[in-house]
Amino acid sequence: MEDLEKIKNLDLNKGFINVDYDTIENRDRNININTLVKDVNLNEIIKNLYNTKNHNNIKIIFNSIEFKNLGGIKLELKGRLTKRYRADRSLSKISVKGTFKNPKNLSMLYRGNFYSNLEYSIDISKRRIGAFAIKGWINGK
Repeated sequence: MEDLEKIKNLDLNKGFINVDYDTIENRDRNININTLVKDVNLNEIIKNLYNTKNHNNIKIIFNSIEFKNLGGIKLELKGRLTKRYRADRSLSKISVKGTFKNPKNLSMLYRGNFYSNLEYSIDISKRRIGAFAIKGWINGK
């Protein structure tokens, strides 16, 4: 095991170098968000953050959501997906719940064609059965 560590720390110009594993750069070089939140309890974080003593954190999470009264949700899936390992044909699936064209709900336009009460998100993924994208819109009242 020590030989493996020596090989990892070999500098071709200078020979073997000493590595200080206590510095932040060397200690946390493989750190990511999953290692930080692996053993974290969400209820404890919310209780400490908002100084609440009760165990009902649903109200805090619900109050942080921007659109509490939803007018509609639209999901769109596009991509080259098949059940087999080849993706010959592009498919498109759309599902809509609620309304998007209600004139009472439309507020002033931002620059371009975006409404302030409409949120849009997209997620792109690539798998061995094909590539696809999921788009989502949320309309608030």
